[in-house]
Amino acid sequence: MFRHNFIPSIMPLATALALSGCATQAASQQLTEARVAYQNALTGPAATEVPAKVHEAKVALERAERAHEREAQSRAEQDLAYIAQRKALLAQQEAERRMALRKVETAEQQKAEVLRQQRDSARHDLQTAESSLHALDSELDEARDARTQAEREARDALDSLQRIAAVQAEQDRMVITLSGSVLFETDKAVLLPIARNRLDTVAEALKAQGDDKRIQILGYTDARGSEAYNEKLSRERAEAVREYLTTQGIEADRIEAVGRGEADPIASNDSPEGRANNRRVEIVIENPKTAAR
Repeated sequence: MFRHNFIPSIMPLATALALSGCATQAASQQLTEARVAYQNALTGPAATEVPAKVHEAKVALERAERAHEREAQSRAEQDLAYIAQRKALLAQQEAERRMALRKVETAEQQKAEVLRQQRDSARHDLQTAESSLHALDSELDEARDARTQAEREARDALDSLQRIAAVQAEQDRMVITLSGSVLFETDKAVLLPIARNRLDTVAEALKAQGDDKRIQILGYTDARGSEAYNEKLSRERAEAVREYLTTQGIEADRIEAVGRGEADPIASNDSPEGRANNRRVEIVIENPKTAAR
């Protein structure tokens, strides 16, 4: 309230005294210091921070000036000037204290805001991490369920396959052996109707093994006939099996058909039973690492 009522109208007392007759009388050191202290308070931050205290210093200085007018260098002038100086200095100190306190409060508020932002950011990061973890758990559960389902389907397909063919599982590959007598007529490479049913089962088993495995179809004959004829017939039979499997959803670039003719017999060709065993088609499923070597 004092800031609006009196500070703008205050003239420096030293200037006012210069216009009066008392200006020729020397002031005491205490009065001089009081005038400087008041002037500093009036022109410094104290004028806006603590105007009431600056006004108190003004009133005290006016008393000291009146004492000076009555008797220069008197004890009353010195005492009143000392009081005025102290009030001016206290006003400045109080202003500085308030500004310092305000700086501290501002710094604390800024620190609190930074901490709040860090807390909110940490909470957001934690929530995001938890959401990602939940999503990952869900994906793992889904992947685990899908793997379990795929393994179950592969076992079921293998069980069905073992009822119609000889299945030999080795470390790096699986060999499915189908009797040629149920696939083809004698000296022909055209699939019999029953052969299609059996190859449907084979196709399901192959798809259950995954799409990253190479497949080799090996055709074999018995030892009757020439080697050239047997090799040609076995290759045509392997190609017939390959073509049918591609119609059942097996990728053509995964399958290789090879005619082995009368090579690698698994039984003697001296008996009808032995020759029947040698007339066969082997489907070899290779693991990816095996196929890469």
